[in-house]
Amino acid sequence: QVGDQVWAQVGAQVGDQVGDQVGYQVGAQVWAQVGAQVAAQVRDQVAAQVGDQVRDQVGYQVWAAVYGSHDAGWLSVYDFFNRHFGFAEKAAGLFETAKACGWVWPFEKLAIITDRPAVLRFDDAKRLHCATGPAIKYLDGFAVHAWHGTRVPAEWIETPDALTAAVALSQTNTDMRIAAIQILGWAKMIDQLEAKVVNRHPEGLLGGELLAVAKSKIGAGTSGTMKILRAECPRNGIVAFRVPDEITTAHEAQAWKAGLPADIYRLPAIRT
Repeated sequence: QVGDQVWAQVGAQVGDQVGDQVGYQVGAQVWAQVGAQVAAQVRDQVAAQVGDQVRDQVGYQVWAAVYGSHDAGWLSVYDFFNRHFGFAEKAAGLFETAKACGWVWPFEKLAIITDRPAVLRFDDAKRLHCATGPAIKYLDGFAVHAWHGTRVPAEWIETPDALTAAVALSQTNTDMRIAAIQILGWAKMIDQLEAKVVNRHPEGLLGGELLAVAKSKIGAGTSGTMKILRAECPRNGIVAFRVPDEITTAHEAQAWKAGLPADIYRLPAIRT
């Protein structure tokens, strides 16, 4: 409740002050060019990836918090007017909180204060990512390992020898499977699976290659083979997924994935 009061009393007053003295047009322009981009970036990269977990476990208390460093996006707009024009002085406490710590729960006689991450790493697309250690790590040791925005088990990154082709292909979640294959690399995948190319699409890897893999190689049985389509995705790079054993061509595999008969299926002209 106290957290909500902070927003109501400080945020609203500061917003009115800047809005009245600077004007709607300037405020909107600054927000569009600076605030919205920074806020969305911080929210999408960090808060969204852990928000669902926290929301389910803690519920309302999450939304009663002052978000500290996660508020840096929108606070930077008001900080600018505070430093250069002397406006928004009532938000000075929020500015300092954002610089010093993470989420804060302010109560009447005490406050629960969390640290900012000690480690925070992204890829070029600003997704949580680190190929050598945790993408997020806090001083108490809590860490999140991520591969291009997908959270993965720590051992996939810390002890890559524990990741095998069998483990990669056993992932039912598509993003996890793609991440595992990318971490392992197709050279090791093909070597471990001893895959044989059954058919290649006329359009190359955009259409894909149909591979045959002994089921014993991935712990899916002691005899027989399974079919895997390996293809190039413009968004995710090289991807792979299992297809029914009766499929004989890469084109049939693509049609099956799209849920269409092979005789009417065509690869999209623009693939995204």
